[in-house]
Amino acid sequence: MPYQAQAQAVLEEWRRVELQLEAAEPGSDEAEILEADARQLRDQYQDLIDEAIAAHQPEPPPFPDESPEGDDALRQGRKH
Repeated sequence: MPYQAQAQAVLEEWRRVELQLEAAEPGSDEAEILEADARQLRDQYQDLIDEAIAAHQPEPPPFPDESPEGDDALRQGRKH
């Protein structure tokens, strides 16, 4: 799968997990699992960006989201 398509798939899954996390009971086992999943997806997305930069490819864009608050969680991702 081309990296941009892979990045989009990872980002879509990350957003889905973030929405589930919003609905989960804070501190519950479900919330802890979803938080771990979100961290893993965030790191996976960042790795794809890093690979694109290393290969002198355009970075995957932050794909548009229907909800403005959806991007807030993404902005809190891993920083370099």
